Amino acid sequence: MEYVEILGQSGVGKSTVLSKLCTNNKYYPGVRTSTEIKKGAYQRKLLNLDTKFRFLIKWIPYELQHILSHFFEYRFRRQALLEFLHNYPTYFDIVPQAIELISHNNPNYEFPAKAYHRFQSRAEDYQLSITTKTNKEILCLEEGLIQRAEWVLTRAYRINNVSKEKSKKFISAYIDLIPIPDQIILLDVPPEECINRKMKRGDNIHTKDRENILSKQRNRREVLDILMTVLDDYTETNVVRNGESVNDTVSEIMSIIQRKSEENI
Repeated sequence: MEYVEILGQSGVGKSTVLSKLCTNNKYYPGVRTSTEIKKGAYQRKLLNLDTKFRFLIKWIPYELQHILSHFFEYRFRRQALLEFLHNYPTYFDIVPQAIELISHNNPNYEFPAKAYHRFQSRAEDYQLSITTKTNKEILCLEEGLIQRAEWVLTRAYRINNVSKEKSKKFISAYIDLIPIPDQIILLDVPPEECINRKMKRGDNIHTKDRENILSKQRNRREVLDILMTVLDDYTETNVVRNGESVNDTVSEIMSIIQRKSEENI
C-alpha cells in the first residue's frame, strides 16, 4: 500500500487526526507535514538535490533547512507538475467539465483561472508527496486529488443544484485521469457537531449565520456520500466516526490500513 486519502467536512477533525496518525513513522503526510512531526516533502527534496552542497545542507540546523526548502519551493513544484503530467497527461482535461458544472447559467461567476490553479496545486502536492516518501511509509493526505472533486461538486451542488447523475458522471471521468488511492477514509461527524467544533477552536460563527453554514455543511455531506458511492467501485472505502477521543479514531484508522496492507501481501 502506498497512498491513503482522508476525506471529511470542514470541522470534522481531519488535520488533528492526520497529525496524530503521522507521529507514527509508518505514515507520511507529504507536503502537509508539520515541522513538529518529521521532515516534509520540501526538506526531503532539498536533501536529495544533486549538488556539491548536499552534504553541507545535511549539517544545517533543522529550522534553517525548513527556511531554505521554501526558497526552492517554486522549482520543486514546477518539477513535480511536469513529472505528474508525464504520468497523467490528460489530467487537465477534467477542468472544463468542472468549470461547466460550477459556472453553468452563471456567466459572471469567476471560476476558470481559480479552477486551473487549484487542480494544478493538487497535482503538485501529490507528486511531491509520493516521490519523497520512503518505501516503508504510507502516504496519507487530507487534501489530495480526490478532495479536489469534492471541492468542485460542493460548489456545483450549492450554486446550480447539480443532479446526482451529473455528479457521478463527473467523478467517474475524473477518477479515470488520476492515480487512485489504495484506500479512502471518510471521517464522519454530524454537520451540527462540525460547527460546534469549529466554534470551540475559535471560528467566529454568529448565531444568524449558523443556519446558512449548517445548510452548506449538509450539502457537503451529501456530496461526500455521492463521492464515496462512486469510489466504492474503484478502491476500498471506509467510514470512521471521529468521536471525542482522537486516539480511538487514529487506532481505528491504523487497524483499517493494517488490514488492507496484509491483504495486499
